[in-house]
Amino acid sequence: MLLILIYFMVFKVSSASFDFQCQEKCTIDSLNSFFCINKNTITKFTSENLKSCYLEQYSNINALQYNFYLYNIVILGVYPLDLNYLSNFTQKIQILKWENGHLPIIHNLNNLKILKINFHSIYQLDKADFCPSSLEIIDLAYGNIFRVKNDFFVKFENLKEIDLQGNKIRTIGILEINSNFIRLIDFSSQTTNFMSSDLLSRKANSFSHFDGVFFHKDNSDPKLLVNFDSNYIDALPRILGKLRHIYYYKIGHQFDQAHLINRDFINLSDGPIVIENFEIYDQHFLINKVHTNFQCLLDYGVLKNVILSGKSKNKYLHHTIKKNFNFENCKKYVSTSTTTTTTLETTKNMTILSNKKTFIPTTTALGTSNKNTAKKINFISTIKSTVQSTKVPKFSSFEPEKNLQNTKSKEENKIGEKLMQKKEKSLRIRVLDYIIVNPGVVVSIFTFIFIFILILFAFFDYAIEKVKSKSIFYG
Repeated sequence: MLLILIYFMVFKVSSASFDFQCQEKCTIDSLNSFFCINKNTITKFTSENLKSCYLEQYSNINALQYNFYLYNIVILGVYPLDLNYLSNFTQKIQILKWENGHLPIIHNLNNLKILKINFHSIYQLDKADFCPSSLEIIDLAYGNIFRVKNDFFVKFENLKEIDLQGNKIRTIGILEINSNFIRLIDFSSQTTNFMSSDLLSRKANSFSHFDGVFFHKDNSDPKLLVNFDSNYIDALPRILGKLRHIYYYKIGHQFDQAHLINRDFINLSDGPIVIENFEIYDQHFLINKVHTNFQCLLDYGVLKNVILSGKSKNKYLHHTIKKNFNFENCKKYVSTSTTTTTTLETTKNMTILSNKKTFIPTTTALGTSNKNTAKKINFISTIKSTVQSTKVPKFSSFEPEKNLQNTKSKEENKIGEKLMQKKEKSLRIRVLDYIIVNPGVVVSIFTFIFIFILILFAFFDYAIEKVKSKSIFYG
């Protein structure tokens, strides 16, 4: 009874202090935006006190509220935080220094356009149902995100910006985008807490793999920027799906410089594509080496304009000059109009890339221009043949016939192997994910087990003592 009384007194005192902080730290400006700001120290609210403070301010002004701001405010209580009580006219939520490990629950705010949470502790993006489909800007830069579910952004059909720079992502398979208005996809400068002089060790703990971005729609903002700068990515992320034109592709500086361009094959897409501006760090090239794979992409017109960055870029400018396209040298590196586009086969637990290629003995006539004559020379003839298939693929890449004949079976075997590996690891991954997401529940379970074992020991000890006492009494 005494403990209950003490708890009640402490709770009342803390509530009073929170109410005082609410009046002191939170206000509404002339634009009907709700602010809770503390520039010098961190202020703590319970989730209930924040809610009551907001509703009180909202009722006092009797007007529509369009924005919600929290700066240097720590919310105590149940996570994830439910903010569905905010005005349905709220268009922007901006939070600075967010110590909650989850996205807030805001799925009822159907007019919300901007979600901006920076310097946060959110560790994964896997619950898109927390957010309304109306979001146009998702800015979660500078935080602890290490995992992004492949289809997290699919529900946001009006999405314009994805800013995840400065997080701790390690690897991404195929990220799906389902918007005709996307203008920014930023995964630059992923950080790591692992410090080592060994490149392999740093790479293993850094953002080193991004398979590609799959666009469900064939349009985007005319100035779309895709940014992967300042990571350890060792292969160019591919542009997949329906979108065939990228305004600005920035691979920039990758710290694993040896493998990005210096490889036998560069695969930028699953079909014909045009990248207007391609920015890359100069040190990815070797001055005296001819990078045939990269040069072919430039000569054929896949890369329209190559922009070099770095202090020594003038020494490497010869790698950015377009030359006459040589089909024999480039047939392995460019895509023409006879390749199937990539499709996504989605299962319950994973998204699988399916890039099925069918050999069709046709090539498309390509033209080259000559400064001395106005005539265009078609140096590749079109060979027509009968194809035993009900569907004629739209695109296909130039590859030797023997490789194309075995592509389907090899890819099916690879997909089968990946599925088997995923099934073997799925239980372990689910257990680990549950432990990460619910540490309190796990601790409670182990505490209960420990207490249960102690009770069993006490019961057995009591039983043994009872038996001993009876034996002494009758003995």
